[in-house]
Amino acid sequence: MANKFPNSGILSKNLSARPGTKDSNLSGSANIDGIEYWIAGWTKDRKDGGKFISLAFKKKDMPRQDAMPIDEDIRF
Repeated sequence: MANKFPNSGILSKNLSARPGTKDSNLSGSANIDGIEYWIAGWTKDRKDGGKFISLAFKKKDMPRQDAMPIDEDIRF
Protein backbone atom coordinates (compact mmCIF):
# COMPACT_ATOMS: atom_id res chain seq x y z
CA MET A 1 0.00 0.00 0.00
CA ALA A 2 1.47 3.33 -1.02
CA ASN A 3 1.46 6.15 1.49
CA LYS A 4 -0.67 9.08 0.34
CA PHE A 5 1.12 11.73 2.39
CA PRO A 6 4.83 12.58 2.60
CA ASN A 7 6.61 11.77 5.86
CA SER A 8 3.93 9.33 6.96
CA GLY A 9 3.44 5.61 7.27
CA ILE A 10 1.17 2.81 8.40
CA LEU A 11 1.44 -0.04 10.91
CA SER A 12 -0.86 -3.02 11.29
CA LYS A 13 -0.87 -6.39 12.99
CA ASN A 14 1.69 -8.75 11.45
CA LEU A 15 -0.44 -11.78 10.59
CA SER A 16 2.61 -13.84 9.57
CA ALA A 17 4.40 -13.44 12.95
CA ARG A 18 5.16 -16.80 14.52
CA PRO A 19 4.36 -17.10 18.25
CA GLY A 20 7.40 -17.67 20.46
CA THR A 21 9.82 -16.06 17.99
CA LYS A 22 11.36 -12.61 17.69
CA ASP A 23 9.12 -11.83 14.71
CA SER A 24 7.63 -8.35 14.89
CA ASN A 25 3.99 -8.22 15.91
CA LEU A 26 3.44 -5.03 13.88
CA SER A 27 4.54 -4.30 10.32
CA GLY A 28 4.05 -1.63 7.70
CA SER A 29 5.73 0.95 5.52
CA ALA A 30 6.59 4.64 5.51
CA ASN A 31 7.74 7.34 3.13
CA ILE A 32 10.23 9.67 4.80
CA ASP A 33 11.72 12.49 2.72
CA GLY A 34 10.80 10.61 -0.46
CA ILE A 35 12.50 7.35 0.62
CA GLU A 36 10.40 4.21 1.12
CA TYR A 37 10.98 2.18 4.30
CA TRP A 38 9.66 -1.06 5.79
CA ILE A 39 8.63 -0.72 9.45
CA ALA A 40 8.73 -3.51 12.05
CA GLY A 41 7.26 -3.03 15.52
CA TRP A 42 7.40 -4.98 18.75
CA THR A 43 5.13 -4.45 21.76
CA LYS A 44 7.33 -4.56 24.87
CA ASP A 45 6.89 -4.24 28.62
CA ARG A 46 8.34 -1.33 30.58
CA LYS A 47 9.94 -1.87 33.97
CA ASP A 48 7.04 -0.02 35.63
CA GLY A 49 4.50 -2.47 34.11
CA GLY A 50 3.40 -0.26 31.22
CA LYS A 51 3.84 -1.08 27.55
CA PHE A 52 5.61 0.59 24.63
CA ILE A 53 6.25 -0.10 20.95
CA SER A 54 9.81 -0.47 19.69
CA LEU A 55 10.25 0.33 15.97
CA ALA A 56 12.85 -0.53 13.33
CA PHE A 57 13.08 1.02 9.86
CA LYS A 58 14.75 -0.54 6.80
CA LYS A 59 15.04 1.00 3.34
CA LYS A 60 12.97 -0.96 0.83
CA ASP A 61 15.83 -1.02 -1.69
CA MET A 62 18.28 -2.71 0.74
CA PRO A 63 18.93 -6.43 0.22
CA ARG A 64 17.18 -8.83 2.55
CA GLN A 65 19.37 -10.00 5.43
CA ASP A 66 18.27 -13.61 5.06
CA ALA A 67 19.35 -13.68 1.40
CA MET A 68 22.46 -15.72 0.79
CA PRO A 69 25.42 -13.68 -0.50
CA ILE A 70 26.64 -14.50 -3.99
CA ASP A 71 30.26 -15.57 -4.30
CA GLU A 72 31.42 -14.74 -7.83
CA ASP A 73 34.60 -16.87 -7.39
CA ILE A 74 32.82 -20.21 -7.10
CA ARG A 75 33.64 -22.43 -10.08
CA PHE A 76 31.47 -25.33 -11.23
